[in-house]
Amino acid sequence: MIRCTVTEPSPETTEETSAPSYRRFAAERIRASLVVVWIGLTLLFVTFFLAPDDTAAEFAGQGADRATIARADRDLHLDQSVVHQYLSFVGRFVRGDLGYSYSNRVSVERIVTFSAPVTGSIAGGALVLGLLIGVPAGLLLSRRGKPIGMPTRGLTALSLSFGPFLLGMGLLVLDFHTGFVKQYGYCDFFFPPRGQCGGPIDWARQLVLPWISLAVPFAGIYTRIVRVLANEVRAGGTNARAVATMARRLVLDASWIIGATIFVEQVFDVPGLARWFFVSMENFDLPTMLGILEFLLFLQIAIYLVGTLAGGALSKDWRRT
Repeated sequence: MIRCTVTEPSPETTEETSAPSYRRFAAERIRASLVVVWIGLTLLFVTFFLAPDDTAAEFAGQGADRATIARADRDLHLDQSVVHQYLSFVGRFVRGDLGYSYSNRVSVERIVTFSAPVTGSIAGGALVLGLLIGVPAGLLLSRRGKPIGMPTRGLTALSLSFGPFLLGMGLLVLDFHTGFVKQYGYCDFFFPPRGQCGGPIDWARQLVLPWISLAVPFAGIYTRIVRVLANEVRAGGTNARAVATMARRLVLDASWIIGATIFVEQVFDVPGLARWFFVSMENFDLPTMLGILEFLLFLQIAIYLVGTLAGGALSKDWRRT
């Protein structure tokens, strides 16, 4: 008779094999992110540099004189070959150079520096508000029975049926009758200009309606997710796996919220990235449009990469992350 003995791996052996596995996992995700960035940059280059008939005149803006057009031609290396233009474009992106707006006579980096915190305030506040509503509601649903589950599930389905734009328009009409906000725009949290609104109270008051517009659908999603994860933990799942799942989901929803702020900024006239992009489109300001798209490309990939690596480290499940 042949006896087979099975020995369980020691913790030291598991740690030795898991560390290289995570390094491979991280390297694969970084390589994939770099490929996505390269594809995005290539598409932007084709759209903004190869599609226009007169690239220098388009970048210089409407009504630009010959000197401005010549400067745009020189700055963008348009007198060189297409390969040289492409390599210069990618090099500027790697250096963090978002270009120069000849119409506004200011660097695009300065425009992004001003408008990105505004968009971040909307997206971050909506993310926090959605979690503050969705997580307790999901935990409550997982603990209670049908008497409270049915109404809560109904409210969750109702919240998911409202998109940010539709909900924002409804809140705008409601505020027209109540006069809670009175005026729309943005109040600086730290350094308000003299004679203008500013400070934490004015900042939050101006953004409460955009926050609600984004947070309500987001809260409905997380009510369902937290309820499922809580039931899985009670059935024998691990807390680390549940946290990793939440982290991965937060990464996806952070990107979704940043994209949804396009509608919210338009509805409430908030001078964020989306608002600047559409104003630049109306004024045919190609450098500003291109710089904002480059920044959003980098931001979305960075959020995805950081969240994915963090979720993989928590779950230790390289293939599913």
